[in-house]
Amino acid sequence: MSEQVLVGLDVGTSSVKALFITTTGEVLRRVEHKLTTKYESGGVAEQSATDYWDAVKSIFAQAADLASRVIAIGLSGQTPSVVCIDQMGEPTFPVLIWQDSRATLEAAKLVERFGNPAPWIGTSLPWAPSGCPAKLFWIAQNHQEVLNQTRWVLQPKDYLGFKLTGSAISDPWSSKGLCNVLTSAAIPEVFEFIGWDTAVLPVIKSGTATRGNVSAAAAAQLGLNT
Repeated sequence: MSEQVLVGLDVGTSSVKALFITTTGEVLRRVEHKLTTKYESGGVAEQSATDYWDAVKSIFAQAADLASRVIAIGLSGQTPSVVCIDQMGEPTFPVLIWQDSRATLEAAKLVERFGNPAPWIGTSLPWAPSGCPAKLFWIAQNHQEVLNQTRWVLQPKDYLGFKLTGSAISDPWSSKGLCNVLTSAAIPEVFEFIGWDTAVLPVIKSGTATRGNVSAAAAAQLGLNT
């Protein structure tokens, strides 16, 4: 009987990497799929969320001989980035990755309004242009129509989790600034200030918690057994 396989997927800045291992830790295969990033003047650093899923499909196609043996998939990835999707999981705006620094003015306004971030988000990481609050504030200031189209705000790994399971789930550290890392609760004052509804925050679970079962649709695309 073929040994069961575990897969680790990492959504990095330059590529999606996959590690296929046995349940006893033997490395069976490493696969990498490069990503394209749009860099422009003014601090623009964008990616396409659909590229992440295309990368996963390509990876599993390259490991088709192992796919039917996969019993679990783990996710990790770049953060803080902003992936806006609608109810069906379709992107409503390009992904503003952690390198995007357009939200300088918005970050300064967050500093002026909230000061020390620790009482608000449970950590002393600054209100930086790279952070989710500043990025969403920038979108609200410059692309108001995106707010009406967006159901969930996720991280790149969370987007893959949504594509795999149909559930919008993140963890406290990945969603820091939108939730308190100590309580996992949304921060209404921050959402109100940046012009977004707290409803876009996904379910917050521990980073080691399960996201649920892979959907039949996703399994069919990747060649997994359901």
